[in-house]
Amino acid sequence: MNAKKRIVPLLILQLEALLRRLSHLHPKRKQIEDDLSMMWSGYNGELLLDYDLRFLPYRSYQILHDVRLQVFGKCFQIDTLVLSPYAAFIIEAKNYAGTIVFDEESETFIQLVRGKKKTMKDPLIQVTRQQKQLEEWLRHNAGIHGYPVIPMVAICNPSTIVTPPKNHSQTWPIMNSIHTVDQIQQNNELYKNRKPVDIELIKNKIILADTPLEQDLLKKYSINPSDVKLGVQCPECGHLHMTYIRRRWDCSECGHRSSVAHIKALADYFLLFKNTITNRECRILLGCSERLAYHFLSKLGLRNSGKTSGRKYYAPENVRDFLSYVESSK
Repeated sequence: MNAKKRIVPLLILQLEALLRRLSHLHPKRKQIEDDLSMMWSGYNGELLLDYDLRFLPYRSYQILHDVRLQVFGKCFQIDTLVLSPYAAFIIEAKNYAGTIVFDEESETFIQLVRGKKKTMKDPLIQVTRQQKQLEEWLRHNAGIHGYPVIPMVAICNPSTIVTPPKNHSQTWPIMNSIHTVDQIQQNNELYKNRKPVDIELIKNKIILADTPLEQDLLKKYSINPSDVKLGVQCPECGHLHMTYIRRRWDCSECGHRSSVAHIKALADYFLLFKNTITNRECRILLGCSERLAYHFLSKLGLRNSGKTSGRKYYAPENVRDFLSYVESSK
């Protein structure tokens, strides 16, 4: 059962918002585009893993996605966590291509792609670290000791070949994602002689403790806020600085008209700058009058505090709703 469903990571939405409002000549643009491409590749790999995990018996397992917990003041992120009454499984999805080989002589992982050979980072290091952190978290936050936590790496590209070491006697923890369900069930059988734990209790405690990561992208990429272009972007051609005329936003480039294009601009603001906005900030962002800014902010029903010019409007709990509403209204 999917106890915590997977959604597009907030960081992807932030990177897309930043690229929408950054000059094509900006020196950091290529780096941001590469990071976004890597993020999408990882997310798509996770979706492929999710498809395979659907074949787990839903009554025996709980599946949580994108869990971020804290132990001893340090945060750690688990992309996929599968809970059974007898063991937990941390699964790191990798979208590698080619052939993955473990060289036993040098104890390194080798990736072969189109005849080219390169040494790669050990994919087990990250998930093994998460294993130890989750064990600590369970002990100190749920009072659960001795609950096995099994690290696994799922290679989600179906054409990738994974070659385990010849002398490896135990179940190899790196596999194509299509084999993940079988590996989970085989490992689970090994621990069925242990006293089962209450996975509903663990699930609920994890969900309550989950703290999604929020990043200041401008600070991360050392981008001056003045480099971020303001204005209302045309949902059809991407041109900025639409003009509000007769209850519609008009695009001078393609002639497209929209009554809701300002909502995406507000979503971009909340994603890139801060989670509150004033009437004055809204006027500068949208390039509109004080009256119109008040109209737009009030109509959205945003929670607010303060009076008159000092009133602050707060970002919605799920800024994704803003973006999806604009997309569906094209």
